[in-house]
Amino acid sequence: MAAMSAFIDFVESTEKLRPGFEETVRSLPPVSCIIADGFFSWTQDAADALGVPRLVFYGTNMFCIVVGYIIAKFKPHASVGSDDEPFPVPDFPRLKLTVNDLDFVPPVSEDDPKGPAYDFLSKQQQANARSHGMVVNNFYEVESEFIDYWNQNFGPRAWCLGPFCIAKPPGPTLALEKPGWLQWLDEKLLEKKQVIYVSFGTQAEVSAEQLSEMAVGLEKSNVGFLWVLKPKHIELIGGAGFEERVAGRGKVVTEWVDQICLSHIFSNKMMYLDVFCVWAWNTELSVWYVAIMLSG
Repeated sequence: MAAMSAFIDFVESTEKLRPGFEETVRSLPPVSCIIADGFFSWTQDAADALGVPRLVFYGTNMFCIVVGYIIAKFKPHASVGSDDEPFPVPDFPRLKLTVNDLDFVPPVSEDDPKGPAYDFLSKQQQANARSHGMVVNNFYEVESEFIDYWNQNFGPRAWCLGPFCIAKPPGPTLALEKPGWLQWLDEKLLEKKQVIYVSFGTQAEVSAEQLSEMAVGLEKSNVGFLWVLKPKHIELIGGAGFEERVAGRGKVVTEWVDQICLSHIFSNKMMYLDVFCVWAWNTELSVWYVAIMLSG
């Protein structure tokens, strides 16, 4: 997609796959269940037509899902005087949010939601309510409070099956030259220098002002960092001038940074600052941390 503004149209266009999807499932040996991304609400209709239970999967955590449902249902933000005024989350009063915290998930943040985004989310909720259950990429002990709340107040029932890991290590691959950012991290590891990993993720829309402030903060911090940016954002942080001023201790990357980076987070005491956190990464981090603690 060229921009996140095309997300809804993109997802809804996948419904054209339904006839081929149903035909493929019918051609297989008996299927026990269909696990489908929650965004693809049409898969519930397909599952019903096939007579197969559907399980919903979202890549995020139960905390986000529960809070989103609570905000949409109780609208605690409707009574605040400004977008910066904190309000407690119903049933979780220790959690304080502002309207600004919600502005990335309209129409949940709106008092009287309507329009394509609202219709899109409504179809998901209706399909989810008809589903056999929800698969969660986590283990119960991490989010027991929110998993129990979901099962008691919303549903369908959530089952923790995570964190998802590769059951069998991949086979040997051709020896390829390491990407430049990984070579740079290796050098910092040998130098015993700590590095902050900074990423806004692939979906978050970051303003020019926010990027500029982050650049100033990293430059003045005098700490090592690996900053993953979209190519279009390079000029917003000062372009080559910024990279020259932080050369040696900071590196800006515009290419894909894969999960090999996780190994450095522990071996180099690397600080993980993912502003738009990817839950799959975080669950892997928690398991790696436990594994290291046990082995130590």
